[in-house]
Amino acid sequence: MAIAEKTVDLPLAALEGGRLEVRMDRGTLRIRSGEPGAARLEIRLKSEADTREEAQALLDGFSPDVSEHGGEVRIGLEFGPTNETWTWFLRRRRDKHLDAEVTVTVPRRQDLRVALEAGDLEVEGAEGAVELSVKAGRLHLGSVTGDARAHAAAGQIDVGHVTGRLTIQTQIGAVLVREAGEALEISTESGDITTRLLHPLREDSRLTTKLGQIRVELADQVGADLDAQVQAGRVVCDYPLLGSGGGQPAGGSRQGAVNGGGRKLTLSTQAGQIHVGRLSPA
Repeated sequence: MAIAEKTVDLPLAALEGGRLEVRMDRGTLRIRSGEPGAARLEIRLKSEADTREEAQALLDGFSPDVSEHGGEVRIGLEFGPTNETWTWFLRRRRDKHLDAEVTVTVPRRQDLRVALEAGDLEVEGAEGAVELSVKAGRLHLGSVTGDARAHAAAGQIDVGHVTGRLTIQTQIGAVLVREAGEALEISTESGDITTRLLHPLREDSRLTTKLGQIRVELADQVGADLDAQVQAGRVVCDYPLLGSGGGQPAGGSRQGAVNGGGRKLTLSTQAGQIHVGRLSPA
């Protein structure tokens, strides 16, 4: 097999406090925060084909679609053919032989809207509203100052720290939130949910899965009004629950105030265990 490589490096006119929108069909996509005026788009391409000429032709046929207007930057990255007549044949060939790693560096204060068809999506150090979606792959959200929304049809979602409201929806895949912020709204059809609460919630929050376990770890100073429901499984709470009537019920439900109470925390799974425990080392 012949291999050809190419790097595309373009400056971007992204402004502090602006908006970035990225749509990409496949590959690895990383969004990084940098200093104002240092916004860039870097694309590393690698192709494999039977001959050097064929490998080079795959690279030469690619061109990023970048538009900039005011404080908004839009990036479109399509690594398959645009001629729908040949899509079935040619796309299968390109998917097999063309790989892409994309890094977008933007000012820290940017609103982000990113959509990836298949691959890995990583976002780190954003300040602003963040909206992410992956149809198939892994989504990693490092730190966000503000609200964030993430959606994955199939794949794992790993979140570091979001200071605002975090909304996550998946169909198949586990969700891990290492440090929750003001509020949580997490739902998955099939997969485990794990989250750590180091500070009290400021809004009512809900974690639901149809098939999977839910684990919530609380710092000792974090209170909440717990409402945990399991159809097939059990609820375990390491903290005493005020107003629960005392004792560990035989069924799969527990309600009561944890650490003196606070915002309502609803946990629900149809099949699996719910565990509300003490904060473990990160």
